[in-house]
Amino acid sequence: MKDTFEQRLFPPGLAMSPAFAIGRFTAAGSKYGQDRVLTHSRFKKAREIRTTAAFLLGLSKITGKTYWVMPEYEADTPDTYGISFAAHPKYDDRNIRDLLSVEVTEYETHSDKNVIAFVKRKLSNKYLPNHYILLVHVNRASEKINTDQVFVELSKQNWRLGEICAEQAEGSNLGLCYSSREDRSSEQW
Repeated sequence: MKDTFEQRLFPPGLAMSPAFAIGRFTAAGSKYGQDRVLTHSRFKKAREIRTTAAFLLGLSKITGKTYWVMPEYEADTPDTYGISFAAHPKYDDRNIRDLLSVEVTEYETHSDKNVIAFVKRKLSNKYLPNHYILLVHVNRASEKINTDQVFVELSKQNWRLGEICAEQAEGSNLGLCYSSREDRSSEQW
């Protein structure tokens, strides 16, 4: 595997706490320039890791589980992984690793579609296994997304993946909407 800049910033095969990943992303912004880190293709994987880390912090709040974030560099999909551990049901002092496969996409200010049309277009020619999560980072500071309406509309579709989740920054708080086939939750922190 060829060593790249992003692999030095976020090493492959190394799971890290979401807080550490966000801190490293913030430090990269300080060192290389916030605008560059948020827009340049050289930092795409860093943005995916930061987005996944923020999502995992919210998911931890909803589920009570502790999650770790890990990048994927070799396969085209997923972009990142969320890792948690649960006690083994039969063996004391043993754990079972739960791996979340996360495909990240950014709904940015230059997109000419609403978020529902954006997700539909993103998934129109893509097959994601039913255990994948599509994580949509809503990067539109001037637009508040009505998450209830979005999930009602998206749930009418027959998607070829497990879950669709969205997060949107609002001032200093980060809003998280978590949707799965079993339930739907919304948290702010």
